[in-house]
Amino acid sequence: MRIIELNSVNIKGGKTIPPILPSDMVQVLLYISEQSPKLKKSHDIALYVKAERALMKTLFSVPSIYKKILELESIPRIYIAIELLDAMGLIQIPSINSNNSNLLISDSGREWLLLDEKSRFCSIVAGYKEEVNQLAQLSDNHFSIWPNFFDLDLAGYDFKQIQKYMIDEIGKIEFEKYYPIDVFMQYFIVERNYFVEQNKLMSRDPFDIDHFFDSFDVTDVNYAYEVWQQFTISFIFTRLLLVGGVKLCEMEDGTPAIAFTSITEYILGGVKKLNMDVLEGDHVIVQPNFEIVFLTPLIAAEYQIGRFADRIGHYTGVTEKYDGFKM
Repeated sequence: MRIIELNSVNIKGGKTIPPILPSDMVQVLLYISEQSPKLKKSHDIALYVKAERALMKTLFSVPSIYKKILELESIPRIYIAIELLDAMGLIQIPSINSNNSNLLISDSGREWLLLDEKSRFCSIVAGYKEEVNQLAQLSDNHFSIWPNFFDLDLAGYDFKQIQKYMIDEIGKIEFEKYYPIDVFMQYFIVERNYFVEQNKLMSRDPFDIDHFFDSFDVTDVNYAYEVWQQFTISFIFTRLLLVGGVKLCEMEDGTPAIAFTSITEYILGGVKKLNMDVLEGDHVIVQPNFEIVFLTPLIAAEYQIGRFADRIGHYTGVTEKYDGFKM
């Protein structure tokens, strides 16, 4: 019988980026306000391919380490943004009996766009936090930060209990400490698996995984591993990461490491004040050749600079492709 332990590693520096989700939501909301894209069917959020591609082009590129993790989630970033925009009442999705099939911005959405960056970020985090508070009482909530897993056989399980269990287990992990991502996944899927704990579906056999990015051997009773893996990727490595609750860094051997930030600690109720340092700092620089480089997504600054400069890219960072304008 093997017990998987979770031990932190010492990492200096690391590439931390501001929350991605607020920028995605702004870009998607601006596109909706200008284009009113048609949905494939009413009372759904699925867009036609042309609109999907146009929207994805508006999103800022993220560092490769983040991109690789986000690609594990089957739901594109634009739809995660649309889900949150809908939950916050910032868009209007036509009803199932409506003759209209266009996705529209709401009056609240127009007001939200006028807010400054910090206020928009706080409104999103407040929704996350409220949902966690609701889960503590196992009551209904409307601000959904959880993916829908209609394709999984979860008959007989209380979805709120599953969510609460994951929140409680994340809260037991030390914040601002880096853990090798493959070790973390082994630990969380094997040692902190809701379905295993509830049903004792299997004996504690070694969990066969050579590396986080390799395929899992999930058959028969290992279905509990597969289901919990999907929950973990969709919530921790997508929803929390996009709002800045998770940060990533490469270790010396190139393996990614993960750390839960003070934003997650605030969402879970561990601290009373939201740390806004992640939004501070210099995010725009002007190079000697007058190229303006965005180190992070800044919608307002991009709009102002775009009035007198020509865009030459749509990426962030100076070590990879960059997002900038030419004066």
